[in-house]
Amino acid sequence: MREKKKIYLLPALLPPFLCLFLALVAYFASIPISYFFSPLNRIDSIFDLAVTPDIFHTCRSILYLVVFGLWYSHICFPGWTRTFGAPVERKTAERVLRAKYMHPLPYLFLLPLGFCLRYMLTAFLYTLQNLFPGAMEKYSSAIREMTTADASVLYLISGIFLLPLAEEIIFRGVTLHFAKKALTALPAVIFSAFCYALYNLNLFESSFALIFGLILGFLKEKSGGILPPLLLHMTFSLAIYLQPKKFMGSTAGSVLVLVCAMLLSLALTFLSFRFYDGKRPFRSARQDTSASDSLKQP
Repeated sequence: MREKKKIYLLPALLPPFLCLFLALVAYFASIPISYFFSPLNRIDSIFDLAVTPDIFHTCRSILYLVVFGLWYSHICFPGWTRTFGAPVERKTAERVLRAKYMHPLPYLFLLPLGFCLRYMLTAFLYTLQNLFPGAMEKYSSAIREMTTADASVLYLISGIFLLPLAEEIIFRGVTLHFAKKALTALPAVIFSAFCYALYNLNLFESSFALIFGLILGFLKEKSGGILPPLLLHMTFSLAIYLQPKKFMGSTAGSVLVLVCAMLLSLALTFLSFRFYDGKRPFRSARQDTSASDSLKQP
């Protein structure tokens, strides 16, 4: 029986590669859209046109949401939302789970946690640049991409709302769902974080994505729903536009921001996880027979 469940690792590995394919589709779909919205007097033909980043990211996010949203709705949608016709015991367990899942207290910790994690990442990269300018020169474009972002309305919508929602459905929804069918909960979270890092295809982004994916995966497993990690992810994406870069021009300033952000991140992560600890400890899906856990199975 245990060996048979290993087959679920295959669909768990599929999302990163499917994302790559969908990104290619979105890129080619963005070419005519970019051509349509570009000034025609500056373009001789469609083949001379570079894809506009905000249009590409929006198309990619929408494509992710359509494909993986349909997938997730069929196999991973939380069972506690389907209460009509359920037994009395199940409805009672659903009310308990919903009351804790929708409690506002952990969300008050998650909002500043997203900013602290973003500031920690930015301060770390600025510190590396200040300490090792020569060694980090070849990574300057990647660092610039991770610490700055375009401010167009379309880019804001896709970067703060659409893409985080799509990524949470993909990795904390579909990937983690299938990984838990083959592994116990803790290795499944690590596996989903690895897939999230693989999806980024960038040395710096993948390194941090692994850590960020672990935090999001643990939060999803402890809270039992996708809303807490989604809120954290959206806040993290929003914080890139609200960074205290004037404090990071010097090595001392970037180190100070790094230390403060790290300490606050640890404290807020502890407080967020502490709230959910009593509801869902790390257990394998097949061992978890409690009423609240049975509601989360499709």
